[in-house]
Amino acid sequence: MYYLVLGALIICSFFETFELRPPKKLFILIYVVMTLMAMFRFGQLGDYFDYYYLYTQNPLLMRDMLFILYALFFRLFDANYEVFIVITELICMGLAFPFFYKTCKGNYISLLAFYCYTFLVCPMSALRQAVCLSLLLFSYSLLAEKKKKVFYVVVTIGVFIHLSFFVVYIIGFLYDKEFYNERWMFYIIIFATFLFFVGADFTASIRSSMEDRSVSEAAENSLDHVIQIVLRLIILLPLLFFRPDYGTDGYYAKAICIIGYVLYCLLASNILVAGRMEFFFRTFICLFIAYLSDQERTFLRNSVLYLFVFVHTALFFKNINSFISQGNYNVDVTVFNFPYISIFDKAEIDEYTGIDTYGYSEFD
Repeated sequence: MYYLVLGALIICSFFETFELRPPKKLFILIYVVMTLMAMFRFGQLGDYFDYYYLYTQNPLLMRDMLFILYALFFRLFDANYEVFIVITELICMGLAFPFFYKTCKGNYISLLAFYCYTFLVCPMSALRQAVCLSLLLFSYSLLAEKKKKVFYVVVTIGVFIHLSFFVVYIIGFLYDKEFYNERWMFYIIIFATFLFFVGADFTASIRSSMEDRSVSEAAENSLDHVIQIVLRLIILLPLLFFRPDYGTDGYYAKAICIIGYVLYCLLASNILVAGRMEFFFRTFICLFIAYLSDQERTFLRNSVLYLFVFVHTALFFKNINSFISQGNYNVDVTVFNFPYISIFDKAEIDEYTGIDTYGYSEFD
């Protein structure tokens, strides 16, 4: 299933670079399939059983107030965990749909970028962040319409769903400033990258509130850390070759991506904090891709779009490989045969992985 969606998006993306855009109905169909994948997944890709443990044993351990109340509402009606997941994923994907279908104009390369990175990390894994990200994508139009006060209200709601969402206030403060097309933005990026490599620590004041906020977290080694910064640079630097007009979605998307990268570098001494903070910004590469696809066909424009397709496809396999390592999968499971397991074939989880299920029972 993972590869069927990937293949369809890659094919449609290449057609799109030649302005042979496949029909919108196909875009909707692919999005619906992705939504069903998220709704009916079982044991994948990261925090599934962690949330099962919290939901069934003590929702109060989730810490974030609104998400606790949300979970307790389901518990009030004795809804089992699978119902909780199905409804939550439907809400997430439903809230995000207008952003991809209207704001990104049904752009297939944008959806490919979302699928290969954001979709796999959440909503397929980090549930609370998935809800927050969906709120952000849904409320982006508020910023475009200069309704910042309402946007801040939405962000405040999100903070009580997952604490990391407070960083999104920065988008409201900085995204519409008129300096993201200036040459010196390149030097800011270089300086931020320098701070990343020297290991400057700016996370001391927020580390304690962000760490240990789930049952388990995956650790990363220094080589993975460097690979991640290189991948981010490959995606970010091409944006500097384009100068979208101020006030356009392309300009704002460029601004948000730059802010996110600088933030990641400043916080990267703690990979958990950096990833959770930067995650919300990076997703707006999808909006920049949509802007770029609408521009006149040039060698540079086409090359960058091909680059985005290639890099995000590589990210798909990198992320799948990480999930295999973290999920204690059998040695015969590789990035080329990684299985999609649904609630309709739960028994397959034991065939592929020895992941801790926290005593999962479908009758809870």
